Amino acid sequence: MVARLMKLMCKVTLLTVLPGLLFTTANLKAQGRKTEKEATWYDGLTNRPTEVQPQKLQLLSLQVSRLPRDTFGNAKSPVNRFSLSSFLAASGTGVYGTFTLNDPGTLLYENEPSLLVKFTDNRGTDLTRNPGEEKINDFFEANKPLVVRLSGKDPRATFIVRGYSAPARGAESINATAHLFFLSMKEVKSASARIPAFQADQQHQIGPVSFTVMKPINKQLVRTGRTVNESFGRGKREWVFTIKPRLKPLKNIELLNAEGEVIKTINGPYFHGASFQYFLEPLKEKPTMIRVNWFEKWKLLRVPLKIDTPLGI
Repeated sequence: MVARLMKLMCKVTLLTVLPGLLFTTANLKAQGRKTEKEATWYDGLTNRPTEVQPQKLQLLSLQVSRLPRDTFGNAKSPVNRFSLSSFLAASGTGVYGTFTLNDPGTLLYENEPSLLVKFTDNRGTDLTRNPGEEKINDFFEANKPLVVRLSGKDPRATFIVRGYSAPARGAESINATAHLFFLSMKEVKSASARIPAFQADQQHQIGPVSFTVMKPINKQLVRTGRTVNESFGRGKREWVFTIKPRLKPLKNIELLNAEGEVIKTINGPYFHGASFQYFLEPLKEKPTMIRVNWFEKWKLLRVPLKIDTPLGI
């Protein structure tokens, strides 16, 4: 038993960096039946996804660990269950890489409809299964099966495909299939409306956005325990906006003072098919005008991704 445990601890993790290794793209056809996740997200949308193949896909890093992880994504010691240092946090199998999208619009990755369809080794091991007893909570960054990042106007995207299990002993390769979704937006338009008084229960329609200013919330000051002052913009008083973007990607909402100066910018969410709430923190002065900036033209991009690479171990 002791020898077996020592063998397991010696093979805790392996990190291999392969800067020049390319992996292939999938030639996935449009499926006649959407997954339940995709169908829910598409509900009510008029623009159907356009399939776009990723370009210059490159695998940069591969990490394999046989350590179990806890619900927060931390690796645990097989001896006394303490959490190990952060460089072992992504236990299981993780692939890091980049690709580019040749699209002239402003790109935004859509996490909700994106889906990791399959992640296995060549012996059929399902790497998305958790070998431990704890339930995996993918709310935490270290547990998300798909992580995609975009940087400004750079069309290159970085990604992580993550599984919770290590490949089976004797496995020689791993493969993954994922559907990634992006929003491509262009042609910014603006509309403004003057508000005589920034008060609760006001309703406004500005461009494609309709919203209601809800009743302000008065909270206790956390440090002192005293209640807040009732005047506008002091203490922890907040205003709640209920915003309906009406299926136009929202760039931002700007609150302006009487001189036309921006005193608050509300960024995002860029795109949403239903209403959402935004909690506006206290302001130094009252806004007298609201300006909405949105993208008039947009399309959904569906990017099929396929990884098929040797383990090298």
